[in-house]
Amino acid sequence: MNPTSWPSSTAIIHEHLNPPKKETRVILFEELMEITKLVGDPFLKCWWDTVLCHRAVSMNGVQHHDITPSNLMYKMDGDRIRGVLIDFDLANR
Repeated sequence: MNPTSWPSSTAIIHEHLNPPKKETRVILFEELMEITKLVGDPFLKCWWDTVLCHRAVSMNGVQHHDITPSNLMYKMDGDRIRGVLIDFDLANR
């Protein structure tokens, strides 16, 4: 099964968990690409970046609750590639 086709829609999660409504939302617009398109060292580097991001928010009391392949992205920062953990709409403290 292709990881990008897994049934991991936030709508499905909301339907089953019915989390409380959030009062604050932050919307950022930046070009991000799917980490599942990468292979080899670039994939491993970006995956590790997302692990470090998850650790950082966890250590600050934030629980993501939606780690799926579709929420692991990457971006180009000049000539450097960086992994990015996205979609915190199910997160809580």
